Amino acid sequence: MKDIDRDDFHKRAQELIKARNIFIPHVTKNITIAWDLYQEMLAEEKMAPRLMSDIDGRQPRTILDDLGRLSCLKCDSEMSLREIDKGKYRSQWECLKCGAVRKSKKTVEQWIQKLMKRNLALRKP
Repeated sequence: MKDIDRDDFHKRAQELIKARNIFIPHVTKNITIAWDLYQEMLAEEKMAPRLMSDIDGRQPRTILDDLGRLSCLKCDSEMSLREIDKGKYRSQWECLKCGAVRKSKKTVEQWIQKLMKRNLALRKP
């Protein structure tokens, strides 16, 4: 068995507890059988994996990952878009690499529409 860290051990122990609660004593009294049944049940569940963003690997993917993002003027990395409400500004692009910020009067929805139009224009021959 490979070495696992404390967090992985805790996650596996929690899954084993779930298997025990579901299948023991109603279906079986054997924890090995309960564990095998639990693993089969998870495999059949076909849960979609949670895809993480390419920009930093920690954020869930958004529509912007498919539409394209603005590039940072300082370091040329992709920027993250978020909604703000600071006076005349409604959104801001932030570089997760260097921290540069570009505030905008457009809303997030307006940015998405603009990026969709840009992508459509790029696809036309």
